[in-house]
Amino acid sequence: MSTNSSETPGAIALKKKEERLRDGQQAMAEYLADKHAMRERTAKRTVFWNEVTIQQFWSGKSFMRPDEGNMLSYELGEDLTRLLSRDYDRFAAFANAARREDAGAAAASGCLGIELGDAAAAILGDGDWQPRPECWHEGVERGQF
Repeated sequence: MSTNSSETPGAIALKKKEERLRDGQQAMAEYLADKHAMRERTAKRTVFWNEVTIQQFWSGKSFMRPDEGNMLSYELGEDLTRLLSRDYDRFAAFANAARREDAGAAAASGCLGIELGDAAAAILGDGDWQPRPECWHEGVERGQF
């Protein structure tokens, strides 16, 4: 903020107060927009993820969807990675041991001491989120992007 040397101290203080008020209003607007976006994201997840679509996620099929399931799959993948990778060495061991045939379930249990369904529940809420390879009638995606 530039001030004119002829401005009174009261005028300068008023300008600073108005600037702080604008900054506060801007911060509040950004906070409310972020809060709205989070609610919208949570609502989309709640509608999309269920016992069928989570199996598409674990098998990799949901990443190939032409609808919003594609984006939601990447978001869930990012959130799971963020959750599981807090300990780099254990996560690296998990990543190296993971096999697509079970979506990495055995590796998660052995290397991280967590069930993948429990990790998904931490993000999605209560539900049956465990990988169930016996339900994957179409097999698994092999990352052929």
